[in-house]
Amino acid sequence: NGKRLDNWTSLRPNNNDSLILTIDPQDFGLIAMIATIISSVISVVRFIMSLFSQPPTPKQGGAGRKQEPIYSFDGIRTVYGVGNPVPLIYGQHRVGGQMLQMAVDVTSGGKRQELSLLLGLGEGPITDVSCIEINDLALANVLSTSFETRLGTQTQSIIPGYSQARNTYFDGREVTSLGIVYTTIGNQVEKAQMNISAIQGLFVVHNNAVINNTTRYRVEYKHTSWSADSYTTVISQKTFTAKTMTEVFDKAEVDFGSKSSWDMRLTWLSAQNKGALITQYRIWLKNVTEITEATETYSSTALLSLKAIATNQLNGSQPQVTAVVRGLEVDQYNASLAVASHGFTQNPAWCVLDNMTNSRYGAGAYITTADVNLQSFYDFSVLCNSQVPNGIGGLEDQHHIDLVIDKKKPHWDWMQSISANYKSAIIWSNGQYKIITDRADTPVRQVFHAGNTIRERTSVKMDSDPTRPNQVTVEFANQALDYGMDTLFTQDSAAVAANEPVKNFDLSLLGIVRQSEIQRAAEYHIRRHR
Repeated sequence: NGKRLDNWTSLRPNNNDSLILTIDPQDFGLIAMIATIISSVISVVRFIMSLFSQPPTPKQGGAGRKQEPIYSFDGIRTVYGVGNPVPLIYGQHRVGGQMLQMAVDVTSGGKRQELSLLLGLGEGPITDVSCIEINDLALANVLSTSFETRLGTQTQSIIPGYSQARNTYFDGREVTSLGIVYTTIGNQVEKAQMNISAIQGLFVVHNNAVINNTTRYRVEYKHTSWSADSYTTVISQKTFTAKTMTEVFDKAEVDFGSKSSWDMRLTWLSAQNKGALITQYRIWLKNVTEITEATETYSSTALLSLKAIATNQLNGSQPQVTAVVRGLEVDQYNASLAVASHGFTQNPAWCVLDNMTNSRYGAGAYITTADVNLQSFYDFSVLCNSQVPNGIGGLEDQHHIDLVIDKKKPHWDWMQSISANYKSAIIWSNGQYKIITDRADTPVRQVFHAGNTIRERTSVKMDSDPTRPNQVTVEFANQALDYGMDTLFTQDSAAVAANEPVKNFDLSLLGIVRQSEIQRAAEYHIRRHR
């Protein structure tokens, strides 16, 4: 940008910055000068390009904080950490899912890398997966990608290419004559594939022409509990030959013969042409794929598998893969309180009931349908389906649920917080769980009479409270913004007309994605607080 920088190695440019590199050769011979220029330009350009392509610095939460991949202003994202739950999806929502497997393979004679990614989208069976995006690009617009899904049935088949459990871990150390040791992350590893990279290329410039160069390394392994001098040699001399000034890959495979944790040692041995004026022969351990034979179908878990070739569109850090999922199929009852259908629904009544009584992912181990007042849930479902103005001249269902449960919380807390979104609560009444709703067609009344009051000692006061809020700020996932987080402000019109100072309260309505329904809910909460 026109400013001289002598400390360029600490540079952190932004996109659209202009960089001018000036090489200042010294007078020590034409050939040496040319070699210096070529080597310097290659090194500096690679360095600068790496700055532009480096992933953003992760944001740190509190100690032990889990990722919340859906309801975040960072956007919906794939979870790569361990210990996070596979989501429950009611209604329709964009989700990132939980990474189950990720492997990187070398293809095309060492010239390309292929990513294989398996995501757990949610508990199944779900209804449909659509609108897949990778790094916020529609998958159809990303070159050299393919995908396959499973809806999470109990009898689903293995997705081709995932009959083994394969996970790739980045390393990045240079392989030197002193050797480096890689210890497997898993403790049930049967095989390993090491991707070896000549990051700076592999070549020799001879008589003004680029020709092949060869580098050699050794591969050994031992059990992690064995002594340091007990390595077994797998490949005494692995030959890696190429003619390229760009990054190129080699791979070395080890079969340990049993499931355990292992140490692998790589040692650089020699190069065919190490002493030429312009040559590259150094190698790095790029990553290691740990492999365990498995026949896991991930029964009852909805899956999305993705295969992608590294390109200028897709490279570098772990990709963010999302998809719009039509969620769980649930039982829906009729006026006779019999199951009328089992399938997709956005009616909150049946989704809350499913979360209460499902024995696999809900509270069904403790609550059965016999413990539930089904009539109250049917009445609530009718209210949810009733038609109300949508704000643009039409009508819509009064209540929808479009929720991703991706955070560990007691079932009862989830059931009550979901119900509260729809002015409802679950209570224990006459030996059953019953859902009650604050609804305009059945207003709540308190009747005072001689039987429940004490004469001359009962009084009723209804004073205005100057601290009561007159504005609500609602945070929600907006369907119109592809389920991105949004904020809506609503004020009490009478308070505005009276020029009252703003007294705000915040409200989070996760599970409601229609702005028209958010507006109705915000107005209700303003009235309730006034």
